[in-house]
Amino acid sequence: MTTKIVMSIIECMFLFSLNIASVVAQQSLFNVPSSEITEKDKLFFQEQVNLLSTGVSNTTLDYGLGNGLEMGLTFLNFDLYTRRHTWFDPMLLLNVQQGFHVTESWKVGIGTQSGSTLPFSGKIAQFASFNYLNNAFDLQEWGKYYLGVYHANTAYAGSGTKVDLMAGIELPVTKDIHIVSDFIKGNNDISVAVFGFVWYATPHWQLSFGTQFSESFNRIEGEVFEFTFVQ
Repeated sequence: MTTKIVMSIIECMFLFSLNIASVVAQQSLFNVPSSEITEKDKLFFQEQVNLLSTGVSNTTLDYGLGNGLEMGLTFLNFDLYTRRHTWFDPMLLLNVQQGFHVTESWKVGIGTQSGSTLPFSGKIAQFASFNYLNNAFDLQEWGKYYLGVYHANTAYAGSGTKVDLMAGIELPVTKDIHIVSDFIKGNNDISVAVFGFVWYATPHWQLSFGTQFSESFNRIEGEVFEFTFVQ
C-alpha cells in the first residue's frame, strides 16, 4: 500500500471521527449498486445498519484507481443483536467495480463482491460471491433510474435463485432530499425491497433512511440507516 493510500485512509477516518460531513453521488442506493465510481486517489466509506428483529452492520471502504475503476473491502452481515435466535454468516469481501459511460446520461457498472464467510461459531469458511451488471440512467430533474442483473452463489444468497434482476429509482424532492427505492428480485436470502429517502447533507456526506420489505411486499423486515462519505 503506497504512502498516498495510507494517508488518504487516515484522513478519511479522521474526518469521520470528527463527524465532518461529505457526497455528491452515492455508490449504492440501499442494496442496488448505483454505478457511481470513486474518483482516482479518493476514498468512499459507507456504513449501513439494519434494525428490527435483528441488528446487522455492513461496512464498505473503497479506493478509486482511476479510469473508471474502484477497489475495496466490505464487511457484510456483522450481527449486532438478534431476537430470532438466528445469526447471519458474516463475510469479508473484496469489491471491484468498473464503470463507463455509454452516453452522457447512460452509465454501466460491472462489478463483484467476492471473498469468504468468516468461520464464527464453529462454522466452515465458504467462498461467497455477488456479481452484477447495472445500468444507470440520469435524467437530471426527472430522476435517476437503475436496472441490472446479478448472480450470487449459495454462500452469499442462500438457497434458491442464483441469477435475477435488480432495479432502483431516485427522485428529487428538493435539491438536497431525494426519494430512494430499490429492489432485488429472487427467491433467496438477499431478495428485498427498500423504500426511503436520502439527505445530501454536504458535498461529501449523505444520510439515508428506509423501510425494508420482503420481496413480495407482504411484510416489513426492518429499518435501514446508512451513512456515506465520499472524499
